Amino acid sequence: MAFVNIEDDHRVHYGDVNLTFSYDGGNNKAVGNYVVRSFDQGWLDVDYRREVVESRGVPWEDAVKAVTNGSTVVFRVDLAARIEFDLFNSKKKNVRIGADVAVDGTGLKLKREDIRLDSTASRRGVLGTLVLFLCLLVTWQCFFF
Repeated sequence: MAFVNIEDDHRVHYGDVNLTFSYDGGNNKAVGNYVVRSFDQGWLDVDYRREVVESRGVPWEDAVKAVTNGSTVVFRVDLAARIEFDLFNSKKKNVRIGADVAVDGTGLKLKREDIRLDSTASRRGVLGTLVLFLCLLVTWQCFFF
């Protein structure tokens, strides 16, 4: 996962970043949660985080059945965080963003591009304005390096 600060005049302090992973097999069932601990980010800086999240409650039989029929399975990633811009002139924002990730029978995401989480994709709404963007690099390949 890459946190990208596109602002050239603002430092960013992230509170705990809560990630929720869901299986979208008709009921949008949460299958994993992870918390990235708070951190600071400099101007035009990129912070990378690579973690393994243990899933639970994924209906693998349904997912395998869907991909063997030639269709795809959709997982969802939602992110919620409290972000503070500029450590001296504090502006705090609550951010909720998300994206759907389609996966094929090989277990890889369909689109080769990075997955960009945005506020319009979030099913839980937006509590603040997003001045920077966050990219989620989701590929199964990254777990094998």
